[in-house]
Amino acid sequence: MTFDHTHYYRITTRLSGKEQALDVVPDGSGRVTLAEPAESSGQYWRLIPVDAGRYALRTAYLGDGLSLTVNNQYAVSLSPTTLSTGQSWNLQSHRDGTCALINDLAGLHTCLRLRKYHAVTTRLASGRPRHPRWRLIPLTPVPGQMPVPDLRQAPDVYCSEGCTDFAFYARPLGDLKCVMIFVDFPDAPAGTVSPDNQAAHLLGNGQAQQLFHDQSYGAFTLTVNVLSHLGWRRLARPSSEYNCHDFPSHRQYITDAAALFAGEIDFSHYRFVLIVAPPVAAFPDSPAFNAASGQGAASASGEIRLAVTFGQDSYRNSYINLVHEVSHLIGLPDLYAYGAGVTASCAGCWDIMSDIFHCTAFLGWHRHKNRWLGTSRSLYLSESPQERYITLSALSSRYGISMLVLPIDDPTHPSRIFVVEVAQPMEGETRGPRHEGVLVYTVDSTVPTGHSPVVVHPKIVSSSPERGNLYEAPYGVGESASILDGNTRLTLTVVQQFESCYHLKLGYMRQ
Repeated sequence: MTFDHTHYYRITTRLSGKEQALDVVPDGSGRVTLAEPAESSGQYWRLIPVDAGRYALRTAYLGDGLSLTVNNQYAVSLSPTTLSTGQSWNLQSHRDGTCALINDLAGLHTCLRLRKYHAVTTRLASGRPRHPRWRLIPLTPVPGQMPVPDLRQAPDVYCSEGCTDFAFYARPLGDLKCVMIFVDFPDAPAGTVSPDNQAAHLLGNGQAQQLFHDQSYGAFTLTVNVLSHLGWRRLARPSSEYNCHDFPSHRQYITDAAALFAGEIDFSHYRFVLIVAPPVAAFPDSPAFNAASGQGAASASGEIRLAVTFGQDSYRNSYINLVHEVSHLIGLPDLYAYGAGVTASCAGCWDIMSDIFHCTAFLGWHRHKNRWLGTSRSLYLSESPQERYITLSALSSRYGISMLVLPIDDPTHPSRIFVVEVAQPMEGETRGPRHEGVLVYTVDSTVPTGHSPVVVHPKIVSSSPERGNLYEAPYGVGESASILDGNTRLTLTVVQQFESCYHLKLGYMRQ
């Protein structure tokens, strides 16, 4: 017996002579029950093949982010999708067209079974099992998803939130190799500073590489060849003669540094070059270097177009400093406003490109922009007006809709959009978590880097040294937002929470 995963089914059984349908209890628990057949999204079941004759069961109500699950205590509920054995169901068919629902975790003698005539659970059967007979009735096709369009690129806007030009930037997919070298100066000797120790600090002992791997769902690997064994190489010119915020001077610094390793390093083997200076060098910060083809820094083994030069701040800041600067090499803009700093950032503490002191993750939009977030994980809603319910799964999941995008201006080729996603928690922080819930922000491709291209619309405007700006931005269960941008209004109510997933009611009107 096979089923079409592009259609919904109603799953029914007969109880006391009456047809009853498998449904979801709408109380945020994810429990399942039996109810009169009705046009309820909790009765619209989708069967996703996971193995020969085995399926994951999901509903239109809670989406692909939650699947029918049996835990080790044989309790049944809709839980975040993991494709574990507890979410693998074998539909054992009978001659009359019905079937038994057998779970892989619980075994052949355990089935989806009735309890007290209304709830659904599993029960071990002794001897010859008597499995309830379920009938699957085809309903409507699963609606297709419109892909999120690239934002319209405004002319003469540098490093925008529009479509990334990967002829200029590096495409963050697959394995990108970079080399880390160490240089000092007549006016700034390295002294006792250890290249190994500084490399470990910059990379967080591998946390930087792990962050890119995790945030990209394994699609991007940053491989760093740390050449600390070559030691510190002395440049002829003092550090005070270089200005890393002046393109020609920055390029000259990289050219001079690369020349110290001529014949030892083939820079053509590396996509990125990371140059570390001592803490006493005259470089207050650690800017990225991006150059068009033919305008990069010269080296004996080829042009260097993408690099980061690390200055004094790299000794004070965590490995997120390196992640932020490398992210400029793959085309992500600064979200904080130049001159104002992270304490006033309109994107708050919600993206590494906004706040390197409190954040350890990228917004959903940046995961999408980097082509890390799969097309099935995002949903573009352009029809206006509309009102609908939808369940969002966490960005850390690999299943379900995790990002909603709605155009503010042109629905076909927008330059401004609303984005709705589940707020990502802090990881590895001792300063306390930011508030959980649903995050709403706008993205504007006409705004250049350093001028707030992303604006979070917070539930509460608040800031703290421990948690960052706008740390109370997310909307929790029972809370609502109404945001007007130009002639477009988005309304949102967080109806329920299912573990890390949130069920929302959305309203959208564009004039």
